[in-house]
Amino acid sequence: MSLEKQTGDNSVVEFTLTDVGATRELGRILAESLESGAVIALTGNLGAGKTTLVQALGKALGISEVISSPTFTMMNEYHSGRLPLFHFDFYRVMEMAERQEQDLSLDLVASEFDEISESGRALMMIEWPEYFRVEGANYLESVDRLNVTLTASASPDGLEDCRNVVMSATGAVSAALIDRLKSRVGDFRQPQ
Repeated sequence: MSLEKQTGDNSVVEFTLTDVGATRELGRILAESLESGAVIALTGNLGAGKTTLVQALGKALGISEVISSPTFTMMNEYHSGRLPLFHFDFYRVMEMAERQEQDLSLDLVASEFDEISESGRALMMIEWPEYFRVEGANYLESVDRLNVTLTASASPDGLEDCRNVVMSATGAVSAALIDRLKSRVGDFRQPQ
C-alpha cells in the first residue's frame, strides 16, 4: 500500500491511526527512525493526540521522567533518553495573544531554541507551532522540520475515534526522516 500523498511530492505521507495504541506505535516508530536530533512540529486541535505522541516517542527513546504537557511553562526538557527531548507548547501564547489582540513576540524562546538546536542532537517537539512568532512572523518558517498534523475523525463503523495524520518535510533532515518512516508506517490505514 502506498502511503505517499498523490501530489508529486515524495516528502508528504498520509495515513490513519485507528486508536490510541496506534498513536503510541507511531511514537515508537518515530523514535526508532531518528538518527540524530530533529524538529517535529505538531499541529491539531485540543485532544488530537499531540501530547500522547510526544509521550510515546519519549518512552521509546528511553526517557524515564514523566512527560507532561508544558502548557504553562512553554518548554519541558528531558535528558534521560537516547536523545535529549525538548517539548514546547505554545497554546497559552495563543490565548494571551487573543486576550491582548496582538501577536506576542517570543524572542527569548527563539534564542533558547537556537541554542538547543546548535548541538544537532536534540529532539525538539513543538505543539501549536503556528504561535511560535517573532516580530510578526512564524519563527519556524525557515527551520528544517517534520510537520505532523493530527485530525480527529470517526472510524468507518463510527465506534472509535481515529486520527488522520499528514506528515510533511520542509528540509533535507526531515525529508530523510520521512524516507525512513515510509517503510515503517505501512501497517497504518490510508485515509478514507
